[in-house]
Amino acid sequence: MSTETIQIILQIVLIVIGLYLAFFKSYFSEQGKQIALKEHVEELTHKVERVKAEIDIITRSKIDINYNERLAIMDYSTAYFDWRNSLLDLYPSVINSKNFESIDVYFDQINIKKIKTDNARGNAELFLDIAEFSKNTHQAVMKCMELQTLTELSFGKIGLQFLELNLEKEYTESSKQMELHKKYYENVSVLSDEFRQTKIDLFKEIKQEEKVMQSYLKELLLKNIEK
Repeated sequence: MSTETIQIILQIVLIVIGLYLAFFKSYFSEQGKQIALKEHVEELTHKVERVKAEIDIITRSKIDINYNERLAIMDYSTAYFDWRNSLLDLYPSVINSKNFESIDVYFDQINIKKIKTDNARGNAELFLDIAEFSKNTHQAVMKCMELQTLTELSFGKIGLQFLELNLEKEYTESSKQMELHKKYYENVSVLSDEFRQTKIDLFKEIKQEEKVMQSYLKELLLKNIEK
C-alpha cells in the first residue's frame, strides 16, 4: 500500500473520529441539559408541594382556632346562664324548720357553677381581647354576684328565724307553741317578701346588663363565622 493511500485512509479515519466526537459531544451535552432540566423541575415541584403543605397546615390551624374560639364563646354563655338561672331558681320556700341547717348545700352547687363560669371566662380570654371582653360582660357578672350575695344573706336571716324558733320551742309551753310558730312564720314571710321584691328589682338590672353582653357575644360569633 502506497504512502498516499495510507494518508488518505488516515484522513478519512480522522474525519470519521471527528464527526463521531462532535456527534457524541452534542448528544451528551443535550443529555446533560435534559438531566439538569429534570432535576430543576423536580426541585420546583418539591418546593411547590412544600408550600402547598404549609398553606394546608396554616389553613387547618386557622380553622381549628376559629372553631375553638367559637366554642369558647358559647361555653362562656352557657356557663354564665347556668349560674344565673340557678340563682333565680332559689326561693326562701325551700327552707323550713327541718332543713335550715343544710342550706349551705344549695350554695355549694351555686359556687361550683360560678367557678365553671370563671373557668369558661379564662378560656374565652385566650382568644378574645381581654379589655373588650371584660367591658361587655363584667357588669352582668357583678349584678349576678350581687344577686348571689343577696340570696345568701336572705337565706341566712330566714335560717336564723328557724334556729331561734327551735331553740324557743324547748322552753315554751305546748299551749303556746302555735302562737310561737305563727310569730316566727310571720317574720319569715316578711323577710321572704323583702327578698322577692329586691330580687325582682335586681333582676331587671341584670337583664339590662345582659343585653349588652349578649349583643357583644353575638357579634363575636358572627365575625368568627365570617373568617
